[in-house]
Amino acid sequence: MNKRLAIVLCVILVLVGSGLIAMSGRPAPRASGTGKSPDLAPRPSPTWASLPLRAPESEAVSEVNYRPFYRALLCGQIEEADRLWTELRRTIPDVNGELSMAGARVALAQGDLERASDRAWDAISRTPDNALAWSLFGVILDRAGEPQQAEQALAIAQSLDPSLASVVLPNRWQAAVASRDAAAVFALAEDYAERHPGSIFVPYYRAEALMMAGAPSDAIALLVGVLTEEPDAPALLWYTLGRAYLGRGGYIEAATSLEAAAYRISRGDTSLELISARPVDDLNAHLGQAYLQTARCAEAEMIFSRLEADESDFSGMVKAAVVCQTPTPTMTPWIPLQIGTVTPRP
Repeated sequence: MNKRLAIVLCVILVLVGSGLIAMSGRPAPRASGTGKSPDLAPRPSPTWASLPLRAPESEAVSEVNYRPFYRALLCGQIEEADRLWTELRRTIPDVNGELSMAGARVALAQGDLERASDRAWDAISRTPDNALAWSLFGVILDRAGEPQQAEQALAIAQSLDPSLASVVLPNRWQAAVASRDAAAVFALAEDYAERHPGSIFVPYYRAEALMMAGAPSDAIALLVGVLTEEPDAPALLWYTLGRAYLGRGGYIEAATSLEAAAYRISRGDTSLELISARPVDDLNAHLGQAYLQTARCAEAEMIFSRLEADESDFSGMVKAAVVCQTPTPTMTPWIPLQIGTVTPRP
């Protein structure tokens, strides 16, 4: 790893010397030559044109299905993830940056820092403008006890993609979830988990990615395990559990979980603001669905009526809640007349 660290430092020095990035990770200010203060406006990402790195990869790489692999990794099934990665390596004719990153994540989860470092660096050499690859490499360096080099690798990552900074990461995450960009969601979930291993919000990111992978049951298993140990966890985890139950058709459990989230919000919990600009409305929309499916129709109508005042799209849900409260008519059984019991007309 020492040789690779020397290479990283050389790359950083090249970038800093060329003025593409500053040591802080922010774009380096350039003097205008007029005696004025340097321009601190954001600069474009590095072009990397002067570095002897490989050509861009084929677009066919994106066609490979990594979902089963990430599903296993997000569930903590490391042996299964390793098996799936090995299978992907046999299937894909040419090793690429995404495959190398996937392998680095498995090795990191196994605690094999040397192998994780090798694979992460391979990903960087193949896709040098991949901010997530640099971020992953920084995490590996930090775990290996190289904090200064790790800081520089993370600085490169943020210079390539400023949205990886902690203060703006939620915005990128919301955009990826809203656009159903599964690849971005998987990568961001693992990136967050690797950079913040002790955070209570790691289960949320992983559960959200699992739901996008079409695995609400796995998301439920993950969150139930966490909430059993930490029932006082933030409302965001209870809210996500409720949504996972809705996705699986467990409406009673969904209502209970969402009510737990609502209780925490009423006590001042603001964790849903990490993923939503209108957290209370989003929570109520899902809670109303749970109530509607469990025949708590009056409560559902009340919720949807309030939401309809701001968004007319909820008018259909209001009507459904009203219909839900209308008793089903009881039909009088029809008894056919027996043949011959009616006097024929003349």
